[in-house]
Amino acid sequence: MTEGLRVVHERGYGGASVRDIVEAAGVPQGSFTNHFASKEAFCLEILDLYFKDVRAMIQRTLRNDSLPALK
Repeated sequence: MTEGLRVVHERGYGGASVRDIVEAAGVPQGSFTNHFASKEAFCLEILDLYFKDVRAMIQRTLRNDSLPALK
């Protein structure tokens, strides 16, 4: 899914086809439809992944009281 996130991030949702996503992930196109009901369902999954990463980064930085404020 991380490769799919990268493709959508680079090309935008409308600019990234399912073919682009599976090609970047190195999997057959049938694998996509086995795991996701639609491109929209895939997008919801990668949004969850993206925001999980953002929340983790916020915890490591903005919410890290051991770091000086200027860092």
